[in-house]
Amino acid sequence: MALLGAALPPETGLWYCEATLMLDERVLRAGTLIQCARRWQSLSDEEKQRALVRLALPVDGENVLQHEAIAALTQRPSFRFA
Repeated sequence: MALLGAALPPETGLWYCEATLMLDERVLRAGTLIQCARRWQSLSDEEKQRALVRLALPVDGENVLQHEAIAALTQRPSFRFA
């Protein structure tokens, strides 16, 4: 999945777009994408597989990020500095 790939530099504001972290139809965190990604990291491995992030605005045509895309985001160097 090329979603949110390295072509988008951190200065695009990607980390600060509105997002909601959800697990089994329950909201765990509402705020920015960086806040949701950080909260996602604290989940158990089983919960990470079931969780998703809904974006207020589509990125690369997607409004929902699943496990693979969220994990890829947290591995980006810009994640540590956002």
